[in-house]
Amino acid sequence: MKVKYGRTNPGYFLAEGIKGIFNHGFMSFAAIVIVVACLIILGSFSLLLLNINSMVDSLESQSEIIAYVDEDMSDADAKSLSSQLNLISNVNSTSFVTREEAMANFIAQYPDQSIFDGLQPDTFRHRYVIVLDDVTLMAETVANIEAVEGVADVNALTELAQGFSTVRSIISIVTYAIGIILIVISIFIISNTVKLSTFSRREEITIMKTVGATNHFIRLPFVYQGVILGIFGAAIAFFVQWGVYEFVCRAISQADAAGIVNLIPFSSVMVIMAVIFAIVGFLVGILGSALTIRKFLKV
Repeated sequence: MKVKYGRTNPGYFLAEGIKGIFNHGFMSFAAIVIVVACLIILGSFSLLLLNINSMVDSLESQSEIIAYVDEDMSDADAKSLSSQLNLISNVNSTSFVTREEAMANFIAQYPDQSIFDGLQPDTFRHRYVIVLDDVTLMAETVANIEAVEGVADVNALTELAQGFSTVRSIISIVTYAIGIILIVISIFIISNTVKLSTFSRREEITIMKTVGATNHFIRLPFVYQGVILGIFGAAIAFFVQWGVYEFVCRAISQADAAGIVNLIPFSSVMVIMAVIFAIVGFLVGILGSALTIRKFLKV
């Protein structure tokens, strides 16, 4: 029958965990550095993915396609195309623009409008301004619009939309793949750190098992050690990530005078990033210590 062994208050286990960290200072330092590096890399890719998604969403909100109507169509027939275009999948809305409106919009873009005196509306064509639901499906939607009888030509940034879609897919895959690899590396490093602590105390563990200490009592100091390393590394990584991201944002804002690239402010993702870093650090610490201590409890 097993007997209760030693003190079981959290303060005791915390003190033992901290002692294990300082007893193997170099490995503990290496474990924290690896956790910090891994989380920063993972966080950077995650922030990149968030910004790519934000840019795609912004592009979607301005995803207008211009469909030019055949010149031979009458005004009534041109307006009747609206019903066919609205039936196309991924079309959110359509707006008919007459020749006169198109000419007025064109002239309004220039400060010296007198140079267009004598310009006739017949120079322009009736057109539809079409807004899409999903910009990543622009190529398929353009093909469907071009297939409508009466549509002479379509003006769309298809290549730009496809480029954003491809980049987003690649970044998503790379983020997940790198995340898994880096978490495994972090677990391995923390596992080795805890392994040194357990190895140096193997005789003590054997004695504790012999006199009746439970596996739970023996395991907790090492679990605390792993969790402390993981959480501490996560905290450092979070603040370093914050500083690096703010530096990059300032650099881009100064270089991008036209304001084309608008990055998500860190304040808008601060809470979720902190939670994710804390969870990853905690789980890495738990797994790294739990996987190591198991075999040392088999006496």
